[in-house]
Amino acid sequence: MVQQGDSSGFSHIVDQSLLTSTQWTSWLALRDSLRLLRPDTLELIGFQALDMGGEHSISLTYQLHGPTRWGVARIPLERRARGFVVMGLSFESLPRSVQELNAFTLRARTWHHYLILTCALASLLLCVGSAVLVARTQMPRRWLWAFTAIVGLGKIGINWTSGELFVYLPTLQLLGASYLRPGTVGPWIVSFSLPVGALWALWHRRSIRQRGSTVQSSGHAA
Repeated sequence: MVQQGDSSGFSHIVDQSLLTSTQWTSWLALRDSLRLLRPDTLELIGFQALDMGGEHSISLTYQLHGPTRWGVARIPLERRARGFVVMGLSFESLPRSVQELNAFTLRARTWHHYLILTCALASLLLCVGSAVLVARTQMPRRWLWAFTAIVGLGKIGINWTSGELFVYLPTLQLLGASYLRPGTVGPWIVSFSLPVGALWALWHRRSIRQRGSTVQSSGHAA
């Protein structure tokens, strides 16, 4: 309806605050953007629902494809007595599909990307390797120490698409690294943790082995 300029049609399903003279300018700009894109397909790529204290809202994200470009439209809705009401409509033109833009690739990345990825792999290998080594060592509570070895402290990561860095210190992460994405087309998030559990477990293993060597040496001396 926005693309066709059917103001009488969509005025019945949007919040009244969006029908002011100032908002009409935004609606006209949005109409022109959609007409320029000339979308021929529509794909739902995001759905979020929130229910708090009787207030129910939904956010829908659609990917649109045109003859030469792509676009993303976001539509927030709120449930009212007469049904769901559109609380806004935003549109962003894209040169490629969201799936391609958010794909995990090593091409054309910054040194931040490579550093975070290297630290994540190193932390993962250290945690897993330490856990295996501790589990194979004859020592008291070795399985508990093996679990301790895979616990990392904090989370330092990067949004693989935007390159945005983040740091969360008061958190624990298993295996010392993570590689995930929100939904099926969202940006990949790569992060690593400080492998304090692995270092602690290795230090404890070394102390146990040194203590055993000291006792064995004392026995031979006696």
